[in-house]
Amino acid sequence: MKKHYSLFFLAAASLWRVLAILLGLAAVQFAAAIWLVQNSGLFLYDLPDHFLFRWSAAIALTLIMAVLIRSTGGGYTTGYTMERLRVKRSAQLWWFSLWGILVFLLCWAVQLGIVLGVCSLYAKGQEVLPWGNQMLLLNSYYSSYFHGLLPLSDGLGWVYTTVFYVLLGMASGLGVIRSFYGKRTLWPLVICLCSGLVRSPLGDYGWQFILCIALVFGCGIGYACLPQNREEVTA
Repeated sequence: MKKHYSLFFLAAASLWRVLAILLGLAAVQFAAAIWLVQNSGLFLYDLPDHFLFRWSAAIALTLIMAVLIRSTGGGYTTGYTMERLRVKRSAQLWWFSLWGILVFLLCWAVQLGIVLGVCSLYAKGQEVLPWGNQMLLLNSYYSSYFHGLLPLSDGLGWVYTTVFYVLLGMASGLGVIRSFYGKRTLWPLVICLCSGLVRSPLGDYGWQFILCIALVFGCGIGYACLPQNREEVTA
């Protein structure tokens, strides 16, 4: 059991880098919100859909994915060290995937917290708020980016959002295992970046479906192609 705990804490060594990226995301999005309100006069429901929000979030997810995949990777030597732990490959994949899932769920929560914070700051600067305090939550039905983070009564939205972040965590776990043997995994980075590519209208799940399907296929193929042992890698 100690070996499993050691493996999990090895995965968690990337936490401070992840937190630094999320802190940077918060700084960028709050600064963008202040600048947009002062210089462009955007309404509250337009703020989260501005490209600065979508693309800063997509870039942050990409950086975090890169940190998770490469934080403990070190090529052939690291793969040999991992084998000396005598932890099964399935257990290694489980722990690193679990850590990845927790990290990306944290990313989801932080993004939501930032948007709620931006909405609160905007509301404090207004003399009169339509719909009163309910304005913050109702804004989720006007903003595509906000709705993706907080679907409220949209059951299918909850499914797609949850599946997306969970699959990102699984993809990071696969990338870590491959990195132990000097193999690069780039497709999860591309998917993270593409998450900011399309501003989907409310009720349109096409782009979310494409991203989730790409993650499913990527994880399936990645799992089938995982190195089984050092002899296989050197063959």
